[in-house]
Formats: sequence, C-alpha cells, structure tokens
Amino acid sequence: MKAIRNFVVLLALVLGIAMLLHIGVLVLDQQNWMEHLFLESYIANYLVTVLIFVLLYIWRIKYHNQIGFLFLGGTLLKFAVFFVFFAPTYRADDKIQTLEFLAFFVPYALCLLVETWRIIRLVNDKK
Repeated sequence: MKAIRNFVVLLALVLGIAMLLHIGVLVLDQQNWMEHLFLESYIANYLVTVLIFVLLYIWRIKYHNQIGFLFLGGTLLKFAVFFVFFAPTYRADDKIQTLEFLAFFVPYALCLLVETWRIIRLVNDKK
C-alpha cells in the first residue's frame, strides 16, 4: 500500500507543478486557461492513471508475465476517455486546436511517463 500512496502523491505533485506551469504559459500568452476542458483534462488523466496503477499493483504478482499487456490495456482506457469525453467537445468546430490538443496531451504524457517509470520499478522489485 505504501507504493500506491507514494505513486498517488508523486503523480499529484508532478501534475500540480505542470498545471501551474501550463497555466503560467497560457496567461503569459493571454489565453484563457479555463477553456478547452483544461482542468477536466488534468483531473481525468490523474484519476485514470491512479486507477490503472492500483489495478496493476493488485495484479502484479498473479499476472506478472502479463503486466505489459495490462499496461497497454490501461493506455487504451486513457484513449477511450479522450474519445468519449474530450474529442466531441474539441471537434465541435470540426478541428482540434493546438491549445485543445495540449490541454489533453500535456497531462496525458506526464501521467504516462510517471506511470511507466513506477510500473517498471514495480515489476523489477523482487519483494
């Protein structure tokens, strides 16, 4: 359970810092950071990533040889969240703007990096 708590805190810190930086860049560029489902994207990516990590943590021993495939399934879940909840709003004007893309992709990429790093450590842990 310590691994889960550490992951939740680490991911929250990484995304919190990234979100503040992201907001700062948008404000400096005189963009409205409240648009493009910005906050919703950070929250959704955080929650889905935590869910995937918890499931992989629970299944790490029983499905040790399949963790990679389960991890890929988690990635598919993240894409499903994007296409179900975010893409319809982003495509309302028949194109996805750069700010819309970055509003989803920045937290997605950061969650993927942190999750991958922690899953690798989890799989390699001999305990």
